[in-house]
Amino acid sequence: MANIAFPAAVWFSTLILLATHCTGLEFRLSRAQRDMLRSSSCGVLLCKEDALIHGDDNPRNITELILYQVVDTGLTNGHNGAPDRLRRLASLSPSNPNLLRVLDGMKFSGDLKNGQATLRVELSKQTNCLTEYICEVQEVDSKGKELMTSSRLLQQPDQNSIKDDLYDQSFTSPLLMRLLSVVQGLDVKLATTENYLKDKLNSVEDRALDLQKELTDKLHSLENSLQSQLTTVEKSSDKMETKLSSVETKLNSVETKLSSVETKLTSIEDSWEDKAETLQRELTDKLHSLENSLQNEASTNFHKVEDKLCHLEAKLASIDSDVIQQKVLSTIKDQVDEHFIKILNATEKADDTLNRTAGLVTALWYDNTNFQNDIMARYKNVFDNVSRDMEEMFLQNTNLTSSMAKSLLHFKNDLDLSLDRIEVVINGSVANTLISLQTLKSGLNSSISAEVESVLEDFCVRQTGKENTPVQQQPASTPYPVMCRSNILGLKTPILCDTLTDNGGWIVIQRRSTGDVDFYRDWASYTEGFGKLDTDLWLGLENIHAITSSGKYELRVDLKYKGQSKYAVYGNFSLAGEDENYKITVGSYTGTAGDALSGHDRQQFSTYDRDNDKDTSKNCARLYTGAWWYFSENCEFSNLNGKWQASNYKGPRWWGFTGSKPASFTEMKIRRLGD
Repeated sequence: MANIAFPAAVWFSTLILLATHCTGLEFRLSRAQRDMLRSSSCGVLLCKEDALIHGDDNPRNITELILYQVVDTGLTNGHNGAPDRLRRLASLSPSNPNLLRVLDGMKFSGDLKNGQATLRVELSKQTNCLTEYICEVQEVDSKGKELMTSSRLLQQPDQNSIKDDLYDQSFTSPLLMRLLSVVQGLDVKLATTENYLKDKLNSVEDRALDLQKELTDKLHSLENSLQSQLTTVEKSSDKMETKLSSVETKLNSVETKLSSVETKLTSIEDSWEDKAETLQRELTDKLHSLENSLQNEASTNFHKVEDKLCHLEAKLASIDSDVIQQKVLSTIKDQVDEHFIKILNATEKADDTLNRTAGLVTALWYDNTNFQNDIMARYKNVFDNVSRDMEEMFLQNTNLTSSMAKSLLHFKNDLDLSLDRIEVVINGSVANTLISLQTLKSGLNSSISAEVESVLEDFCVRQTGKENTPVQQQPASTPYPVMCRSNILGLKTPILCDTLTDNGGWIVIQRRSTGDVDFYRDWASYTEGFGKLDTDLWLGLENIHAITSSGKYELRVDLKYKGQSKYAVYGNFSLAGEDENYKITVGSYTGTAGDALSGHDRQQFSTYDRDNDKDTSKNCARLYTGAWWYFSENCEFSNLNGKWQASNYKGPRWWGFTGSKPASFTEMKIRRLGD
């Protein structure tokens, strides 16, 4: 065991990495010294951001603080190599402002409040203390601009500390092995805990899925039932409409028939009245005629009888015999009686005829009245039946509507009850899971603390620490890290590096995103450079010349216009010195924005006070309110240093993408090519 070496275990020095003072981001690793081994950690990693130190003129709000662990991919890192694989360890945000957990031998604690975010990590494994980390903070200023700051912890062993701090391996090796054993045991427990938590979460997810499925089924059932009820109502409505149409048709037919009957009745009544009047008139005439005839005949007969009687009396007077007179008188009396009887019989027959005629007229009038009453009774019966049918139909419709309303209310109550049950079950499951997790967390923390404390009490001794050892610094600004490239001859100004786009390695030489910086400047300003690293900037013609003179470089132009982003890349880029007015050289084009710079190849730089466009008739810089590598005739295909938001070719435009309109974002950056 004495031959097993743990060179990283003797790096008990404090590793501190601070960002520049203007950003407020603090990122450091404090290693535990040997007299602090009772702290149960090999070091403490601290990532802290204070958004309040930026000043009140442009306050910022922290949207997220993230800690990454750089995982070794086994490939060569760098600008031309594969990118690092990052493992997200922890984060703080306004929606998740507090953190307290244990993961893979690392104890995380942190909080975000009052514009300050602090993330603290206790590292128990030596391998974790030797790993590279990245702390990234994302912020939004008062103008809505998103800013990102990141710092990377690049750890290097302190060889002097290793050389001066050698101690008895026979003592430290058993201690480290015992600690390694404890850590491995804790890893097993953490893995078991993780599996348990996964099972619990899967159980909760399964239960939630079952409840969701049950709710979906009930909703489908309710929907189908409602659809069925609506279909029934629609069918009933259609039937009702059909019946109503039929009833209306029948009513119209009855009304038509009644009108016809009334017309016929009126016609019959008029006809009977006319016939009765005619018959009565005829009967009256006949009676008068008969009466006159009888009177005339009776008068005639009486006169004849009187004449005969007179004649007979005369004859009788001549006859003396009483017997003969008596017989003659008797015969005459019998004839007169017979004749009167005939007259009486004729009168009785006439009366009987008149009586029969009156009875016939009365019967006809009675039959007409009965017919009218019968028609009216039938008419009333039809209307009563129609009214009764309509009342029954409306009653059925009312009952159906009431039944449907009750069904809907019943389904609504069932749905509300199901939702309440689902909510209770989910809340209960979540509460039980949280209680289980909290209990498990407390037990695990107690177990870890007890075991580590036991080991440290048995084996730990107080040791003397060494001086702090600084690491390679890479301070961060917004939105890219600021690096001081002292290896480039003649370059002393800080530069802005893009480590994200296309595997990084880019140096930003021009950037316009806010319009806060005026780019309509003289030759001296463009030669020296101007602007701010966190907003708009121009690195300076002399600085760009110094950089491109140190090797081969490529140029990338990123543009935004109307919400779209496009780019252009030129395979070779360089600027000549001031003696050639910083003449530009660009190579072949690739990209999506279109080639708007090849036409400027081999052209000299011009400003409003230094006209180098080779056109004596005009000053292109003044004409297009910018500074660029203008040429004669049309002056330019691109004008990225033009006046901010200006149209008509005078703004920061790029032919083929923005046309004559200004872009809303431009960025020119260069990257060194392999030799």
